[in-house]
Amino acid sequence: MRALLWPLTLLVVLITGCASQPASNTVTDTLASRPDAGSFEQFGKALAASMAARDSTLFTRSLDTEQFARRSLTSLGLAAVKKQAVASYAKSLQKIVDNRFGDTFSSVQYADFLRLMPNDTDQPDQAVALIRIEPEDGGISYWKVYLRRANGKVTIVDWLNYALGEIASKAIGGFALNVGTIAQKPDSGGVAALKAYFAAVKGTDPQQLLQTYDQLPPGIRENSLLMYTYFQAANRISPATYQTVLADLAPIYRKQDSYALLMFEYHQVNGDYAEAHKSLDKTAVQLGEDAGLDTLHAGLALMTEDYKSAIAYARDGINREPAFIKNYWVLLDALVFTENYADAVLVLNILEEGFGYQFDAEKLAGLEGYEAFGQSAPFNSWRVASSQ
Repeated sequence: MRALLWPLTLLVVLITGCASQPASNTVTDTLASRPDAGSFEQFGKALAASMAARDSTLFTRSLDTEQFARRSLTSLGLAAVKKQAVASYAKSLQKIVDNRFGDTFSSVQYADFLRLMPNDTDQPDQAVALIRIEPEDGGISYWKVYLRRANGKVTIVDWLNYALGEIASKAIGGFALNVGTIAQKPDSGGVAALKAYFAAVKGTDPQQLLQTYDQLPPGIRENSLLMYTYFQAANRISPATYQTVLADLAPIYRKQDSYALLMFEYHQVNGDYAEAHKSLDKTAVQLGEDAGLDTLHAGLALMTEDYKSAIAYARDGINREPAFIKNYWVLLDALVFTENYADAVLVLNILEEGFGYQFDAEKLAGLEGYEAFGQSAPFNSWRVASSQ
């Protein structure tokens, strides 16, 4: 079993980096530390708030490393997991979480608790929360967080980032199994390739990471966590490199619907918008209809100048979640481009009065595609009313 345990340290360092622990958040600290930590829904909302505040304190302190370790080892196909193995695994994980988890949510701009999902475990004391994240660099992602209530406290026992496509405990368990197999053949070159890859992860040259990834033994390259670091490195180099990497790995992740969001991005960058829409539909089957998915649909329609569909998708998203602002921006573009200027002004009013935006009328009228709108009677009436 020891051969399966040591890779955990390398993997969690790989995922989380070495940033220092962020400052705690008083509100989420109070909620999490209460003996009656509240309902699963309360905890989900607090977790989303801590993500939006770029504060990983609640996540790290609430992660039940023993339960996570048990799930991870069980994912290896072991019928019975010895307590000693679980304890050793959990101890390693806890040490890394305490010292190296860092500011996990540093790139998050907004995070929202959406709802509790159906409990797909066989544990009645557990629940599944769905959280939507909007990174600062754009896009939308979703987290499925497995929660457990015991002794009046809610804890995290596992999670699935839909950008990875695989539940964390299973990804780590599979990685540990692969590395354990490689470690048993030290002369095969696999160990040296792994060391080179981890050195590249800690370095600053994304091109070096791509090169060392290509040298990894077959099997381990398909691990979702390693693929994710590969994607990130490619994206840092150039859009063309990212597109190439997506194409190279598409045969791996097109086989499972859990990778539907990655397939959406793959089809989008390749201009296959019909398949991109289908990937979003598959994602909706997994996590339910959501205003964020409506935004992605609407954005695709806008890119292909299918303005009628863009308007329909954006309106669906607004009806589904009126406070989710991204659909209003897509709707505004589509209305302007179809010369529905009176309706476009209504959207401007909503953005001003409902969301507190202040527009510079001259700059707005000068945007590409907005010139005719800026000369229209509805726009001029809005300009006068806004200036008063």
